[in-house]
Amino acid sequence: MKNFDDIIKLIQEEAADGFSNRADLEFCKLLNYGYEFRKEFMMKRLQETS
Repeated sequence: MKNFDDIIKLIQEEAADGFSNRADLEFCKLLNYGYEFRKEFMMKRLQETS
């Protein structure tokens, strides 16, 4: 999970630096939403298995 989180953060940083138009901004928002959704999903999954 740590490696995946690091990769997502790196992509987000590069995307935010390199993208300036609206479509690219929407991509960054979607990527962030996917990251947050995955993080919440994994937390709930860990709680259920504990």
